[in-house]
Amino acid sequence: MVKTRRNYLWWAGANLLTGILLALLGWLLADMKPVFVMAIVLIPFGTFNFWFIHGSIADEREIQILNRIFAKSGLVIFTVAWVSAAFGAPFGVYPILSVAFASRGVYGFRYFLEDR
Repeated sequence: MVKTRRNYLWWAGANLLTGILLALLGWLLADMKPVFVMAIVLIPFGTFNFWFIHGSIADEREIQILNRIFAKSGLVIFTVAWVSAAFGAPFGVYPILSVAFASRGVYGFRYFLEDR
């Protein structure tokens, strides 16, 4: 089996940090419009993501792991949204985006560190 080059650990860390910052700033800056709070976090993340994608070339194994990460992350997002709706919890843009980014980061660390 081909080992990954482990250069996607930075990507996983950036996703996890983005999820944590969205949840934290969404809670702390609740009076601010969501567009501005998301811009504070997503513009630097988007810049990093653009720089990272254009600076590194993924091999086949890394592409397979990324597909697995996005599939697992989608399942986590669906589960959190379904449980929140089932219990009548208010569900806005901050929780869904923070869960999306944080789950990508957690699964990224799990799969890229597991594949040493």
